[in-house]
Amino acid sequence: MNYSFCIIGKNCASTLDRCLKPLKETGMEIVYTDTGSDDESVAIAEKYTDRIFHFKWCDDFSAARNFAMENCSNDMIFFVDSDEYLLLPSSLKETLNGISLPENAAITRTSNTDTCLSLLKTYPDAIGRMLRINICFGSDDKLMLLDDRVERLFDRRLYHYEGSIHEQVCRRDKDTLTGYEIPMIFLHDGYLGSREERKNKAMRDIRLLLKELDKNPCDPYICFQLGQAYGLLGDKKTSLVYLEKGLALKPDPTLEYVKDMAAATANRLSDSGRAGDALALLEYESSMDGYADYCTALGYAALKCGKHALSVSLYKKALAAPECKLEAASLTLPAHNLGCIYEAYGNKKEALFYFKKAAEAGYENSIIRINASETASVKENEDKRIYHSFLLICSHSDNEKALNATLKSFERSLCGMDHICLGIFNAGSDTALLHDFEKKYPDSVILMESGMSDLNDAVLENEAVSSLSPYFETPHTVIHSGMILPPELLHP
Repeated sequence: MNYSFCIIGKNCASTLDRCLKPLKETGMEIVYTDTGSDDESVAIAEKYTDRIFHFKWCDDFSAARNFAMENCSNDMIFFVDSDEYLLLPSSLKETLNGISLPENAAITRTSNTDTCLSLLKTYPDAIGRMLRINICFGSDDKLMLLDDRVERLFDRRLYHYEGSIHEQVCRRDKDTLTGYEIPMIFLHDGYLGSREERKNKAMRDIRLLLKELDKNPCDPYICFQLGQAYGLLGDKKTSLVYLEKGLALKPDPTLEYVKDMAAATANRLSDSGRAGDALALLEYESSMDGYADYCTALGYAALKCGKHALSVSLYKKALAAPECKLEAASLTLPAHNLGCIYEAYGNKKEALFYFKKAAEAGYENSIIRINASETASVKENEDKRIYHSFLLICSHSDNEKALNATLKSFERSLCGMDHICLGIFNAGSDTALLHDFEKKYPDSVILMESGMSDLNDAVLENEAVSSLSPYFETPHTVIHSGMILPPELLHP
């Protein structure tokens, strides 16, 4: 089963040769549709294909795309933009030659065209989503890489494009879309260019998107794209207005753009002093906890609100998440901030562990923290310190439910058990439950059994302190079973 590569372009001579050359290597048909170039675009396309068509531009990207794919010889269509470059093992070095990449960045991932064809046969009615590695500018105007999955391979008999700007692939029969990932990897540098060029592109997009919004005022995707476009202009206030409007329309949280919208909205809210409002986006957690950008954005909001245990949980989810757009969201940002939290709590060993994870990826702020720690003679292999110690007293009158609730509250309230010491003095409670808890946290929990089950609380407390004091510091806090620790009991 063959497919046709389909490209539309206008005045794209500076990128078109790099775009078409690796496509030609695949042996698939290339169809180029020009929308009014006055440079060498058409002449460059003629070097690679005789399937060249012309479309009179009418401010409608979908109309241009739909026209282009109708002129293909195959029903299976693979759309590629003129500033996207297929990464093939055989020509990777040539494709990357002369492209500006972030400092220390290495592009090693390449496509597998044979597997792509196999998957196309397996999923003939679905949409193939290629991986795009975007080169773009960060907030500090430094280059960074941003991954996304875009829907590009489909059967034109089943699908077409809708929307004049940031067009979307839609089923002709309006049925639910189904997609699958294909091992086709492209590098994209269309977000580069001068500030003026980026501004002009954003203004063009906003003009077309506002027209679309007038026609479809309840379309969350248009709101998302407006939020992105205003963000590119540096207008964060207006960007947030449209992002919040898009989420208020309750789009499907499993869609790629909705995940991006939730993460972007959380970051915008936190940066505008509304971190508490950002935490309301935790309603999407069950759908997005495998998406690092979302977890990192919500982790930052929790940190700004002083909810350190929640922040730790979200940052650790970000480190383990299988999916991300911004590479920093899956490693350097959550790792560095975890280091900062543990450092503030006095857990230097755990702080160094996370700082080193971020430093290995080149994060300068973590390198500075590590150097400062080593200057202070804090060694990674030093004995584990007791940062906060507690004494839990359990008596014969405690029921299993109350005891379990107390133990769970320790796990929730203290940013993890790895920087505390908990001494448990058991005078008659559920021994099995306590032993299991000790086994779960062997470096943090000491369990001592006692036969003094009939003593009052004051006598039990004195006996507990006396019995456990040889093993760790005098407890900072005494807890009786059945008590629930409040969230964020400890603050750095």
